[in-house]
Amino acid sequence: MKLTVGLYRETVECILNPEESVCEACDSELKIIGKRKVRSEMEYIPAKLVMKDYVQYVYKCVECGKNDANPYDAIYSAPVLAPVLTHSIASPSSVAWIMYQKYVLSVTLYRQERDLQRMGAADWLKPLYDRMHGQLLKCGIIMSDGTTWQVNRELGRRLRANRTFRSTGVAVVKAHPLFSMNTREPRGRAYQGISRRIPWFSRQ
Repeated sequence: MKLTVGLYRETVECILNPEESVCEACDSELKIIGKRKVRSEMEYIPAKLVMKDYVQYVYKCVECGKNDANPYDAIYSAPVLAPVLTHSIASPSSVAWIMYQKYVLSVTLYRQERDLQRMGAADWLKPLYDRMHGQLLKCGIIMSDGTTWQVNRELGRRLRANRTFRSTGVAVVKAHPLFSMNTREPRGRAYQGISRRIPWFSRQ
């Protein structure tokens, strides 16, 4: 088939084990006289996550350090592949897969996160969010804005109920801007009058 010509192929051989290769009429041994292709199947193998621990071995010359020609020990370390991101668990395959889903298939990061959690990974975006939010709170001036938006599938609320998306942006001169977004109660409840009077505030 032209649709599957580029796929990796493997053969599943359906044979009789030695106990079964016996003639039912006279109990004599059966021998293979031919074979035929019955059908082809396209099997889907789900993705899985595997943690790889890189262990670097250190070697020492058994002769160096014992004679005057080479009085010092010779120590060598096995080469280790450079990581994609320093101090990160990201691998080339995981980064490539996340980028492919995000920019080719248009799968949002929070949906990818759910998929990774189903495969056994923890909440991998939460530490990044906490780190960025901590950097945001260190800034001297924070500008806040609230936008009302409909939020679907929220526990304990009807489908058409609106939520206030509170976006916080920080203008930093020597670094990149940081934006934090979360949902809160409408202004009339938790933020009654505050956002109207103070569109921006200073932490100093």
